[in-house]
Amino acid sequence: MTIIGAILLALILALVLILAVAFKSDDSSEASDTSSSSSRGGAAIALSEGSGNYKEYSGSGDDVIEIEQPAGSQEGWVEYGFESTRDTYNSFSISGLDSAGENTGDSASVSLDEGSEDQGSFWLNVSGSDRKTEEFEITASGDWTIRVHPAADAPVYTSDDTITGNTGEAFVVKGSTTKAHIKYNAPDDIGNYSLRTYDPELEMMTIDMMGESPYDGTGSVRVSDGGTPMYFDTMFAGEWEVTFK
Repeated sequence: MTIIGAILLALILALVLILAVAFKSDDSSEASDTSSSSSRGGAAIALSEGSGNYKEYSGSGDDVIEIEQPAGSQEGWVEYGFESTRDTYNSFSISGLDSAGENTGDSASVSLDEGSEDQGSFWLNVSGSDRKTEEFEITASGDWTIRVHPAADAPVYTSDDTITGNTGEAFVVKGSTTKAHIKYNAPDDIGNYSLRTYDPELEMMTIDMMGESPYDGTGSVRVSDGGTPMYFDTMFAGEWEVTFK
């Protein structure tokens, strides 16, 4: 091989390598668009749910954060994780704020007498109100992680399913039913919880409140064939079960 031929071969190999690296970089950029994160200190908490397209925020202690609206829609499903940094009484809350700094009602809160970790989810902008959540006000005695998903990422059940949990959870139920059998057992027999049914198309929201623990009873709900967002909201971590009838 001549010297000129060797130089040309080296140049061709170098060009192929550069193109390969650039192509791989483009693939990585496309993959990263499905989720992104923003840290404000504290240890990020691994969440058990939540594949799909989301924006993740993490931090520690009290804070107010501006959030991006869910991809493709203003309606969203929000996961959260909390881990206390102290051994005594622990509390964690998220409150949605609109552009004027007013509370939108998109919120979650939990008090932990025993244990120091909690994970759950709640709805974002599904109540039919024109006031959209643009910030989260966070009160926390520890580290936290929040993921904002499109509403389509939420778990989906049918009216024949039994749904269980031990903290606040948001989910979709499809079918046709008017009753929900609820069992709930909180630590220290403290009952403060509700099953909320959101129906933006009919501009209504039904809230069934129960104020005792342990509880075993039936309440009225409304479930549509197309799917109804629901939220089991509890301020005290405890085991619950919902069966639709």
